[in-house]
Amino acid sequence: MRIGIVQMQILWENKEKNKEKILLFLTQAQKEKIDLVLLPEMSLTGFSMEVCKTKDSYAGQTIEWFQKICRNRKLAIGFGWVEKNEQEKALNHYSIVDKQGNLISDYVKIHPFRYGKESEYFQGGNNIVCCNLLEHKIATVICYDLRFPELFRIQDKDCSVIIVPANWPASRSSHWKCLLQARAIENQVYIIGINCCGMMDGSYYSGDSSVFSPVGERLLQVGDKETMAWIEINNDVKEYQSKFPVRMDQRIQIKQEF
Repeated sequence: MRIGIVQMQILWENKEKNKEKILLFLTQAQKEKIDLVLLPEMSLTGFSMEVCKTKDSYAGQTIEWFQKICRNRKLAIGFGWVEKNEQEKALNHYSIVDKQGNLISDYVKIHPFRYGKESEYFQGGNNIVCCNLLEHKIATVICYDLRFPELFRIQDKDCSVIIVPANWPASRSSHWKCLLQARAIENQVYIIGINCCGMMDGSYYSGDSSVFSPVGERLLQVGDKETMAWIEINNDVKEYQSKFPVRMDQRIQIKQEF
């Protein structure tokens, strides 16, 4: 499967301009014969807590836009968006639509980023979500979820690829790179981190979008510029896991005595 990683400088809270930018990347993806294009977290707005500006105007608005694009361009696309109703806090979504326009994955960020006040405006999701695309089973987490290894441990039982769309600031870029690699090593799956880049609302994002193999080898690192990079992911995760069968020694039930 050929995966395109779009590392973009998201124009702050400007959905229409970001759509224009995304369409240019998708034209490039078509030329490169990409199977799945992945965008960062909150793809159309950036990591804004101004929910009244970032939310969909009506249910399914962002999904509908991408569904039309996917059908017309024969691309599968992963993208982030915000849902809000009047009674509850907002939800931070990441969805995948296949090239026929079918919604095949819709994940809600389980861990809102309390330090960045996300938890004041967004409620956490409750469900792990996986989907099948070509020969792979793909799971999604979002940004801050990367710091919670137990979430990956649940997903790695069935999935060969875990994608991590993010708006991860440069001030903690060393954590981003280290944790992506660690999640690949300990779960023996492909880990794909898709970050944004550049200045947004006073914060600098250094990009560093990366792909790690099931043995923790860095297969791709994008750098700090706005670009689309791509990589071929093989259907070889079971082979890696059988050659070095760490899971056979895993102990789930351990008595706590303190």
